[in-house]
Amino acid sequence: MLTGILAALLAAIDLCVKHWARSQLLPGSIVTLVPGFLQLHLTTNTGAAFGLGRHHSWLVTSLAVTIFLALCWLSWQRRHLLLDSLGYGFILGGALGNLAERFTLHQVTDYIEFACFSFPIFNLADVFIDFGVGFILLSQLWKSRKSANARGY
Repeated sequence: MLTGILAALLAAIDLCVKHWARSQLLPGSIVTLVPGFLQLHLTTNTGAAFGLGRHHSWLVTSLAVTIFLALCWLSWQRRHLLLDSLGYGFILGGALGNLAERFTLHQVTDYIEFACFSFPIFNLADVFIDFGVGFILLSQLWKSRKSANARGY
């Protein structure tokens, strides 16, 4: 239940911020947030991460839906620590935000850019997905340490 509520909340936040970015930022213009480090730069992406598959939007969307459904099933089937629930909630929330745009706009709005090094422009949903993966990795580390301690290692 926590996973679903968190996913819906994060997807809503992501979609609101993307709407703001599309309405307030001009394509090609740059708004500095932290000089020399972080800026806003509005762009769109019809592909997957790093623009992969940009000429095959239907394939990327189909793959994203399949992965989203598989993660929903996994989060429902397994017993989890709180970190797992948070992880799945963040991943599903980010994925849902990006999928909503794929279905409505046929592209994803990206707007966050590092000014200090070359890295693809991304969005809040991408950040949520990264945090979710981090939570799940921490949970796995916690479980493996707990298991090792139980065995006396």
